[in-house]
Amino acid sequence: MNLHYSELAPPLIGCLVCHTEGTITEFSPQRWWRSTFPLLKCSHCGSAAYFDASPEQWRIQYKHINSASHYHYAAYLLFRQKRWINEEEALEFSRQAYIQRHRLQQVEAGNLTWLTPIVLTEAFETIHSDEEALLNIKGCQLGRRIAAEEQNNTTIAPVDSGTLVVTNRRLHFWGQERPWIYEWNAIRSATYKNNTWTLEFNDTHFIEHLADQDRLDAQLFVAVINSLRMKR
Repeated sequence: MNLHYSELAPPLIGCLVCHTEGTITEFSPQRWWRSTFPLLKCSHCGSAAYFDASPEQWRIQYKHINSASHYHYAAYLLFRQKRWINEEEALEFSRQAYIQRHRLQQVEAGNLTWLTPIVLTEAFETIHSDEEALLNIKGCQLGRRIAAEEQNNTTIAPVDSGTLVVTNRRLHFWGQERPWIYEWNAIRSATYKNNTWTLEFNDTHFIEHLADQDRLDAQLFVAVINSLRMKR
């Protein structure tokens, strides 16, 4: 019996990764697959997943997700685990992926109005009265890259650890040893890998942080930093 469009499970209506409707094709299980479940493929982003349409609750297991940068959050942080994801969790992952991609598009367009100022629970003496705190990130590491004279590489020396406060004017790093202040033009590069971001400075210092429990994931954090740098 053919189901009405409204009765289909969400993964059959549209892609949970790219959120495009009408792009899903269902392929019957094949003998050479290591699964007895049908495979769902999205013609828009190329994502592929095994699908279990259980009458009580459907579940999904992703086999492939597009590696393009705008799918990074969904691919690495949400659906990367090679396991079955139940209905509630999959829909929540999809919702988070949609919000993150929308925020990323806003930032890339120069729109930071959604990044509202925060109230700091600690007093930071280096922050001026005309500055607005936007992000307060604990557990950051400050290091220094030292060039080796005899080898074509660098070594890393730990310098300090503490909290990074991003304001609309500059960066404030409150370490256990001392406070550090970095103007926007002191940043040489802002990069991310998986969910770790790194800020490289002109004086060979760098700040690094794993953003697993943060307000912003590493990709979105880097986009925000680069946008703030461009505005100065």
